[in-house]
Amino acid sequence: MTFYTKTGTLAILASGMLLAACTNVKKAAKNFDEGTKYQAEPEVLELHGDSVEYTVTIQVDPKKLDKKATVDVNPTLEYGDQSQARPQVTVQGEKAKGSNKGATTIQSKSGGKVTYKDKFKYQPEMKNSELKAKPTVMIKGYDEVQDQCINGPEVLIAKGIVTTHELAENGENVLESGDPYVPIFKNVSIELYYLINSSSFNPNFRVKSAGINNKDQLTKLKELGADTVYLIKGITINGFASPDGELKINEKLSGKRAESTFNYLKKQLKKLGFSEVNDSAFSMSSSITEDWDGWKMLVESSDLADKSEILSIMNSNMSNDAKEAEIKRKHAKSYNQMKNDMLPLLRRATINFNRQQPLKTDAELQEFSSKLNELQEVELMQLARLTSDSKEKARIYQHCINTYPNSWKGYNNLAYVHLMGGNYTDAMPLLEKAKSIESNQVVLNNMGVAYAMQKDYDKAEEMYKAAKAAGENENMNMGMLEFRKGNYEGAITYLANEKCEFNTALTYLMKGDYSNAKASLDCVKNEDKNANYYYLSAILGARTNNLEAVTSNLTRSIQLDAKMRDAAKADLEFRRVRDRAEFQNAIR
Repeated sequence: MTFYTKTGTLAILASGMLLAACTNVKKAAKNFDEGTKYQAEPEVLELHGDSVEYTVTIQVDPKKLDKKATVDVNPTLEYGDQSQARPQVTVQGEKAKGSNKGATTIQSKSGGKVTYKDKFKYQPEMKNSELKAKPTVMIKGYDEVQDQCINGPEVLIAKGIVTTHELAENGENVLESGDPYVPIFKNVSIELYYLINSSSFNPNFRVKSAGINNKDQLTKLKELGADTVYLIKGITINGFASPDGELKINEKLSGKRAESTFNYLKKQLKKLGFSEVNDSAFSMSSSITEDWDGWKMLVESSDLADKSEILSIMNSNMSNDAKEAEIKRKHAKSYNQMKNDMLPLLRRATINFNRQQPLKTDAELQEFSSKLNELQEVELMQLARLTSDSKEKARIYQHCINTYPNSWKGYNNLAYVHLMGGNYTDAMPLLEKAKSIESNQVVLNNMGVAYAMQKDYDKAEEMYKAAKAAGENENMNMGMLEFRKGNYEGAITYLANEKCEFNTALTYLMKGDYSNAKASLDCVKNEDKNANYYYLSAILGARTNNLEAVTSNLTRSIQLDAKMRDAAKADLEFRRVRDRAEFQNAIR
């Protein structure tokens, strides 16, 4: 006879219950695995901006979720030797025990689904990642040791990430500063003086009390003739008479002074070597007048005790002859002083020389590449623009900074070189310095580009808006900013007027507007149709089920850049045609 102790009986009963519980959970896990489908949208994850956003639907068939079961679905993103846990999703049957916060209840008999969204920051090593899920099934109320039975098999939800977004070319407008390379004009005036009521030019004429001396003026003329930097392109002579005299006499006198000055000047210019006077394009014009404005200015700047009263007469509606008579009558003392100190300054001919600094040709400028010290700032800017060598550009702009430290242009343009090379780190302090000298639309625009490269999109937008307020067209840069954020609708509002651009076509494609993407690609200039252009055209073909467009454009892209072959082999954009013979032939 066999005797069982009470303790032994309880142990056997517990063991049987545990075995049954374990069996129940295993069955629940098996059923859940067999009757559950996972669907990602998009089916292949896709990069937009700097992130990957997707939706997963978990569909459970009828009678495949135990009404007492709770299932934790634990997604993970695996790439290389790394994995990243994604947010857990929980579903439960209608009779599941316990408080399962956030769980979605699915009726066992009818089945059902749960949909969730997720988003993660993209890293380049994630391109070949796998999004997987492992369900953990439990039926609460049994001993915790049953945990060994509840892990379901791992499920692949999505494989790889499409990174077509990264095809964007550096479409931001980075601006070089610098005045247009056009002739520089610098006008100079010389005044020659005359004796009262005389039109004869006397090179030795002087009035000590008025501080005038024709010899000094002629010395300036000789210095002008010795200037080899500027060429004289035109001369204007204005003859003036002092207002002390009748208007008709003074007008005649002014004209004769201009004429006598012209005759004297022409002889002197020839002596000084001004060959321009013999040129048919050499111009000389003259005007004659009584210089009441000049007299009034001298009175205004004087210390005459009665200057207010004199100015009141000058500003009256009387004729000029009447004004002069009134001043003589009421302010005789001051008038006599003005005769000696002021009026001689008004009896003159003013010669205005229109001077032009001739431009060096491109070839001449390039001869100065080893003699930068001999070039002016505008010439240095032009020399830098003539070279495509970024190191040479940087050398020239650094010389500009050293030579013209108070000019914003050198700092901005050296920053431009760095930005074109993707180096925002060295560009930013240069732009800060340029901005401290002059905060203009060129500098603000480039600061926006530098911030965009750092992915500081808020600061980039702030700079672009400031540049726009200062007069710069920021449509392209604002469009690219919205593109880089993954806001393709917002990008198109700026890029719509830049239709025939690669980045505009890419933006349309990324937002799923394939007809406009094709229209943009079709009107890109021939000289801009590079390997990237044909590669994007192939992707458009793949998305619109046009195999011929895929193969012909891939063939041309690989001809222009052999690296596109490996890119196409790995690109999930071509997953539906990868096994087609036509595709394989195109990428050979």
